[in-house]
Amino acid sequence: MARRCVAPQGVAYPDIAQQLSSLSVRSPLAASEWAQGLYVSYYLDMIYLGRPASHSPAEIATELTSACAGTFLVFDDAVLAEALDQQPGMRRVATIRPLPQFGPDEVAVFAVAEVSGAEVTSAAGE
Repeated sequence: MARRCVAPQGVAYPDIAQQLSSLSVRSPLAASEWAQGLYVSYYLDMIYLGRPASHSPAEIATELTSACAGTFLVFDDAVLAEALDQQPGMRRVATIRPLPQFGPDEVAVFAVAEVSGAEVTSAAGE
């Protein structure tokens, strides 16, 4: 049975999750806004890594790659999304626009490059 309810802030996260599921996004999920990402991951039934601790686009990309994130969601931050477009390992899959009465104006969806086991071991040893 599909989960159908509205999260505490009144945003229709099921609508966002439905749009994301049609994109075949990979788990685990991370997001620029902790609570919004948590709700979306719940409706997608995906592992949630949370919000990156880093603030610069380059550091965010490195952190997400090291954490083996599959997908990164950027909520209502066109400047961050555009900066991430320039980062190696980050590929914008889509920009979705949820139902207008329900919250974020847009969500930029990024696929995070997969890292091989050797690269993970090397990064952990530094």
